[in-house]
This record gives sequence, C-alpha cells and structure tokens, in this order.
Amino acid sequence: MLKVKKEDLIQGFSIVDRVIKLTPTMPILSNIFVSKEKDKGVLIATDLEVGIKYFFDFEGDIEDFIVPSRTFENLIRTLPNEYIEITKKDSYIYINSDGKEYKIRTIEDEYPFISISDVSKEIYIKKETLRNGIRKTSFSISDPQKGRIEFASLLIEVKGDDIKMVSTDGNRLSIFKTSEFKKDDSEFNFLIPRNCAQVLDKVLSSEEKESVKFGFSNKSFYYEGEKVYLISRLGQGNFPDYEMVLPKKEENFVLIDRNSLIDSLTRILLITREGSGKVIFDFSDKVLTLKGSSVDVGEGSEEIDIKEGKIEKNKIILDNRKILEGLKVMNEDIVKIIFIDSESPVTCKEGDYYLYVIMPYRSE
Repeated sequence: MLKVKKEDLIQGFSIVDRVIKLTPTMPILSNIFVSKEKDKGVLIATDLEVGIKYFFDFEGDIEDFIVPSRTFENLIRTLPNEYIEITKKDSYIYINSDGKEYKIRTIEDEYPFISISDVSKEIYIKKETLRNGIRKTSFSISDPQKGRIEFASLLIEVKGDDIKMVSTDGNRLSIFKTSEFKKDDSEFNFLIPRNCAQVLDKVLSSEEKESVKFGFSNKSFYYEGEKVYLISRLGQGNFPDYEMVLPKKEENFVLIDRNSLIDSLTRILLITREGSGKVIFDFSDKVLTLKGSSVDVGEGSEEIDIKEGKIEKNKIILDNRKILEGLKVMNEDIVKIIFIDSESPVTCKEGDYYLYVIMPYRSE
C-alpha cells in the first residue's frame, strides 16, 4: 500500500499536466504513470517530445500503475483528508481517504518515455537566474503551428563568459544575458522547443533548490532540480542571425517609467483590442504621447513624461499587446526605449542583461 500526502500529489499534477495534451497522438499519452525510483515515488508523463518526472515522498510500497490522468487528478484534488492511501490489485487501484473509497481501472500497457544518453555539455546555474531568463524569453517563441519551424524554439547560446537565451516569432526578439553560471571552456548552442521552455518556466516557479543544472546531447535536452527531471528533444531548424536587427548605436533613446507606460498601454488596449490593436508612440522633446483608436469603440490618448533622452521627433506604430508583453516581464522601474525611425526596429532595454526588440507597423 502507498500512503502519500495529498498536497504532494497535487503539486506534482500541476507540473506534469503541462505535457499531457487534450488530444494526444497516442491514447496511452493521456494517462499518467506512477512508479518508484530508489526511495522516491514518481509521477511520469510525456507527449513523446517532452517528458517529465516529479518525485515525491511516500510511506509503504508502490506497485507500478498507469491510470487516466484527468480522472485520477480530479478525484485526488476533491478528497478531503491530508493523506491518501492507494493499493493496486489486479487491474484496479483502490483509493482510500478518511473512509471514502474509490477504485479506478488501470491501463495494462507499456508506458513510453524518451531518454537521453551521451550528455555532452552540462551547465550549473542559480535557479532564479535561469527562471528570470526563461520568463523573459519563452513568451515570444513562435507557435509551431503558426510560424516557421526555426522560430518555434528557444536558443541557448554559450559564448565567452556569457550565456544567452534568445527567442523570436519573426516580429519581435527577446534576449536575456548572464555570466552567473558554470561550464567548461567550450562554446556551444542548442535549441529547446517552445513547449519545453514553457514547461520549464512552470517547473522553476516551484523549484526549491538554489542551484540547478541542465545539459544536452546530440538529440536531447534535460533539466534536473530538487523534485523534477525534465527531458526534451532538441528544437529543429537553424536559428536566424538575430544580431542583424540589434541597434548598432543609440541614435535616439528615451528613459520612461515602466509602470506608468504599462498602465497607459493597458488602458489604451481597452479601446484598440476590438480593432487593429495598434498604438502610436509619438516622441517629442519631453513627452511621449500614446494614441489608440478603433472604429467600433472610440479613441484614447495619454501623455507620459520622458525622464531623460536623446530625441529626434518621431511617430512609431506598434502592436499594443506585444509591447505590453515585453514590458511586463521586466523588473526595473525605468526602461530605455531606443529607436531610429518609424520603420526600423524599436528596442526596449533593461540594464545590460535584457533586450526586447519589436518591429513597427508601416506608417499609414
């Protein structure tokens, strides 16, 4: 009999759920595999592109079983007691919690799981540093169903003393840079798919270790934390030369209060989201004027003081939602906005470690 804290299972479900699709490519992939590795219980899920293991403490013994993920999870969540007892017998598991008893039919099949061998590179990094980098870049990875395959992955590039995480969907670019990591002396890069990056973002939000490690082989990427082991196939295609769109010099720039800019853009989005979603950035000597309109709703305009800058008067049309997404993952109070003209990329810069570049709409 397996005895486990309900809280531990629920935390595990919230993580492994990220790789269980509503419409899996194989019926077995809609299930969850419960097993034991060494002295830990483990919840296992995969979509054959990304696989995840969540380790938990338990009392008693575990006999391997496979059950429908949604049924098992929803039942465990609604049981009132702190501890859950699970016994496997024949083709069922029997669940008991404070006198409430259920049995669920198990799946008698072999559960697939991707593996990694011949790990060629490993990186040790602080959890918060990795989490910050993933959070600032994973949102701008292209949806593989909508964009080019080479845009559907996060680039991890180790060069010199820095590691960079880079993503793009073809219309915007996110770059996070840090030197707070450990590796050997070689330089390398690899791609991890969008789904893996998004799952890793969720994993890191509940990671307990201060330092974690990740690595890759010729075909796979892996992450290892306190309770989670994540593995993924590497991304496909050749990542574009992102340095081509970076500003060579800061011909025009302004320093703006980031929270004031977010608040203004959020209000203007209430007007523009039913229409084109465009917002006009009108730069002048001391004021940035934001303007948005929609035929069906109306229009809005706000002014924000420019704290400092080197400015050539200009009007630039941007996607309201996309500029907001980039600003919201930043942490510092002041953001530097760098621009050239109305048709060149606009760069939002946070310190020396984060760049968010967005392409403008052509002037109307």
